[in-house]
Amino acid sequence: MFYRFRSRKVLVPLLLVALLSIFLALCSCKRTAGQHVYLTWNQDDTSTSITVNFHSPERDALPRFVYYGTLPGGGTPGSYPFKSTMTGTYSEAGQRTVYSADLTQLTPNTAYYFVIGDESKAVAREDKFKTLPGDGESEIRFITGGDMGLASEVAALERMASLRDPMFALIGGDVVYDNGDPKNFWFWDDWLESWSKNMRRADGSLIPIVMAAGNHEVDGGYGGPAERAPFYRDFFFPGEKRSYFSRRFGGHTAIYVLDTDHIALVDGAQKDWLAADLSSDQDLANRFALYHVPLYPSVRSPDDSVTTRARHSWGPLFDQFQLTAAFENHDHALKRTHPLRAGIPAATGTIYVGDGCFGTKPREVAPGRDYIANSVGIRHFWSIRATPTQVRLDAFDIKGRLRDSTTINRSNSGGSAQQRLPNE
Repeated sequence: MFYRFRSRKVLVPLLLVALLSIFLALCSCKRTAGQHVYLTWNQDDTSTSITVNFHSPERDALPRFVYYGTLPGGGTPGSYPFKSTMTGTYSEAGQRTVYSADLTQLTPNTAYYFVIGDESKAVAREDKFKTLPGDGESEIRFITGGDMGLASEVAALERMASLRDPMFALIGGDVVYDNGDPKNFWFWDDWLESWSKNMRRADGSLIPIVMAAGNHEVDGGYGGPAERAPFYRDFFFPGEKRSYFSRRFGGHTAIYVLDTDHIALVDGAQKDWLAADLSSDQDLANRFALYHVPLYPSVRSPDDSVTTRARHSWGPLFDQFQLTAAFENHDHALKRTHPLRAGIPAATGTIYVGDGCFGTKPREVAPGRDYIANSVGIRHFWSIRATPTQVRLDAFDIKGRLRDSTTINRSNSGGSAQQRLPNE
């Protein structure tokens, strides 16, 4: 009798473990790479170009084309006046072929309909994008955030962000927390599906993505090389195959996408490139930077090694060339600094906003940091509206409530910020 009882004590847990293993195996077998369409830019001029990306689970690249025009074509390839050939590369980590095509010589501020297909039929439904204005005067609108994940809060924040009708989105790294591990390929399928469903403009257009790398895109977090960030490399690297780059928007704004030691070091070649690009863009009214690890954190220590090195490498350049604002992430909190020069609050200077938390669990902010104007540990995103004379930055929470706001008025002598909290 005792032997039977002891056997049951052993067999029941073993049986449960076996059943759980079978269940997990069946679940993993069902996860295969899906089909996805999303938009980025490989070209510098965002008013006359767009990059259409398409994921499909086949290993060998097939003939794929983007058919497009300014009128709906009903999803029939022959109904569109323009055609562009897609290039396809198999992603071993992603278990899919990633196709892309750069559409160029587009008309600014114009809606285009497109479909992806072979020579005779569509392989995805008709979709839509809209080019940005390029006249140097019109307002541009965009949202920014980072540190997302796959929790239900991400979709809720995406829906709130889309209500701001952004023309594009800046994502500051730690998107799905794949850690460069091929077994996490399906994280991207869930994220891309959510993005396609929720991140659309008021007219139904897909919202293009500009993405920086974070530590959770990289196996090991820091120090590269790009092979240790296979999903970021295969899905979002720009045409020049470099983890730092810049894009121009609206004829009056430049955005510098930087790498805080994940694939490229903050100093050396990246610093030299940033100095040259900032110098060549001095005629532009607005210049923003997007990156992951903050120079002025709201949670972690400002003496963190990567933070310190980035602040020493980039901070003097931001001051010298009067960077309008920097979009920081990584700390999982809402933050806005005072205008800063050399790290000290000043009448005019760069405003640093962040700090990630576009879906992931928030952290408690650190008190008593003189450079911070406002900080709180909540999920949120930032909405930016920029013209040649004014920039407004608004932070919204998961329920769409305004949680922070500041306006930068441009003048010949530089920018000045008018800061406002929602209860003021």
